[in-house]
Amino acid sequence: MKTAKWIGILFFLGGTILATISASKIPAEGSTYPDTLGIFIPGFILAVIGILIWHTMVRKLIKLELKQQDASSNDNPVTLIEKLQPNLTDLTSKIGNLDSDELCQEVDKLLDNYVLPFAEVRQTLVNMMGMSKGAQVLVTIAYGERMLNRVWSASADGHLEEAQNVYPDAVSAFQEAYGMVQHQT
Repeated sequence: MKTAKWIGILFFLGGTILATISASKIPAEGSTYPDTLGIFIPGFILAVIGILIWHTMVRKLIKLELKQQDASSNDNPVTLIEKLQPNLTDLTSKIGNLDSDELCQEVDKLLDNYVLPFAEVRQTLVNMMGMSKGAQVLVTIAYGERMLNRVWSASADGHLEEAQNVYPDAVSAFQEAYGMVQHQT
């Protein structure tokens, strides 16, 4: 796979050089295009093929690296989102029995063990899923994080009922993000 990546790079560079050199000739008088158009077009096509091969191989290498990472690794964003789910469910079941300080501690655990480590490796998720789909997941996770911070803040301020009412929004956001990631991997 790494060989294919380098082939893609060479095709791209070779095609770019060929197209640039052939396009730099001025057309003959009375002509619209230079007589090197027959060299420019194959050079351009070679460059496009090269960039497609290069991009495809880089994406495949990133996905392969993610699959090879240890499932308990905090370097794998998919694993972090997956491990967060049962912890969210656990807190959902006991949130009504916690006082403000206990709820703050539980939210701190979620943030420290899953959400903040995810933020450190979010670029890996974008590399794996692509810019558009990765950005959708990141926006959803950012909303979930904001809601968890709101739960913590309301709880710390003694507004336990507000914290309990906001918590389902955080859970919903993280579940939605997990669903998006599952469909892509």
